[in-house]
Amino acid sequence: MNKLISVIIPSYNVQEYICDCIDSILSENLENLEIIVVDDGSKDRTVDIVREKYPDIKLITQKNQGPSKARKVGLEKSKGEYILFIDSDDYVEKNYIRELYEEIRKTDSDIVVSPVKYYDGVDYIEVEEKKYDNETLEAESYLLDIFKGQHITSCSNKIYKKNILMGEIFLEKVKHGEDCYTLIKALLNSKHISFIKKTSYIYRKNLNSLTNRKRIPIEDYEVVYNSLEKELKKNKELEKNIYIFKYNFLYILIRSKSIFSKRVLFDKEYRKIYFNYLEDIKNGFIDGTFGNTEKEKSMIEFRKKGVILSELFRLITRLRKREKRKYGKN
Repeated sequence: MNKLISVIIPSYNVQEYICDCIDSILSENLENLEIIVVDDGSKDRTVDIVREKYPDIKLITQKNQGPSKARKVGLEKSKGEYILFIDSDDYVEKNYIRELYEEIRKTDSDIVVSPVKYYDGVDYIEVEEKKYDNETLEAESYLLDIFKGQHITSCSNKIYKKNILMGEIFLEKVKHGEDCYTLIKALLNSKHISFIKKTSYIYRKNLNSLTNRKRIPIEDYEVVYNSLEKELKKNKELEKNIYIFKYNFLYILIRSKSIFSKRVLFDKEYRKIYFNYLEDIKNGFIDGTFGNTEKEKSMIEFRKKGVILSELFRLITRLRKREKRKYGKN
């Protein structure tokens, strides 16, 4: 007997992409599937499109409260024994859900992970992540590799047993970086994970998204980091790796999202937390001795240099501005 799969789609102002997302799911023609769209207060035609084109899909609307709240509401309304989260401006390759489902049934894992490809409207680029020889892996081992920056921290390219998503799995107070918290909480509730290799989750690099159009509030990331740090300190083995987690969390969730516009360097709130973390590097808490292989060590060393170079850039910029003011130049 096929067990029910629930696909939860949080949506917000995605009238251009919502059909691509839903159609990619429906193309699999799975009978044991429910799709739940939770609209987070869209101001465009997203809700109208779902109502008109997909009358059989469960649609829930709420005022704008962020993706975590939308995922939580969707989970509460879901009836499936297995859960997938798919972002509404993304889509999946053919047989994606089928392969995840077959793998989780075959291995009895708590989570199954798929590859991710970025799509910019022209090209598809597969995200490089650490590969494993074994079919299944202890969840803690995967979590430690996340700390080392060897995996993306999205909660979307996975299928979960519903029972590991119970409890305080969502951070409703924030709207950015919240999926990292959900993923790590799910991993802390898990024993084993496994992987599929053929089909991929397609992450659309939407240049009109909130993340790309507006300054990402650093307060959100502070909440996410502090919340995760409390969870990790409950586990002695994971607590040993707290600094490598701290550094890669900064690198992945702050620096990589803002480096193109130099927001880290020019925004007071960004600089405050950015250079607090830099102090850890200067004080020797984070250095090239972390990691089990030479590749890992060199990766961390390279990132450390990148942070320090960014600080030098900031100081040079300040000097230039001071000189311009001194000589009355615009």
